Amino acid sequence: MAEPFKNYLHLDGVLRLSHLLLQADKSFDSKTFLSIAYKDFESLELKARAVRITDALAAVFSNDFYRNADLLETVLAPVSESQEPMKVESMPAGIAGWMIWPLTLFISQALGQNHLL
Repeated sequence: MAEPFKNYLHLDGVLRLSHLLLQADKSFDSKTFLSIAYKDFESLELKARAVRITDALAAVFSNDFYRNADLLETVLAPVSESQEPMKVESMPAGIAGWMIWPLTLFISQALGQNHLL
């Protein structure tokens, strides 16, 4: 039987994201982020997991859109010119694949809150 689709967003990925954000910004509140993101995480379906991670980011990030966008960009997995973007996977050096979804939700919500470019 195939793995449930919701498992593309998983606790290990959330922890990796937290570590990468903390590496990029020593003031990142990893404890609060993980506390919010992990709450009942395993019981959530795919979109609810993405929203939960997005909410955790919103709770700990500043109101500085550009700073937040730069920080999120630093945690993305590097892609070489020879790689197909759809085949890049998360790794210790960065986030890729399904784990990018909450990051894009955060950016779209921030833009929707009058942080227009």
